[in-house]
Amino acid sequence: MRKFYLLILPVVFVFFSCAQIQVNNRLSELKETLDPLINIASKEDMVRMFGMPDRIENIGGSEFLHIRISYGMKGLGTSGSWLSTASAWERYDDITLEFRNGKLFSWRAYVQR
Repeated sequence: MRKFYLLILPVVFVFFSCAQIQVNNRLSELKETLDPLINIASKEDMVRMFGMPDRIENIGGSEFLHIRISYGMKGLGTSGSWLSTASAWERYDDITLEFRNGKLFSWRAYVQR
């Protein structure tokens, strides 16, 4: 049994490393796309780029657009036995854009892979 864990541990490590690499790559893409647009892009520009926001909030002098981009479900599982199990999660980007005076002021993103 101990040998099994020693064999499976590298597979688990590689799986989680690949997921983290995908997250870092997506965050880098967003940074390269959005940072040059700060104080330049309007809300209309961002809607054209990402689609309609899921939620809009006005707090103080800022307007926040909350956008969720879904890439579907991803899952792991085994089947064919009485111990069959499955695990699935959604792959998505949660992006929050802050606007002041009608221009992009800042952004935040949470990426799930």
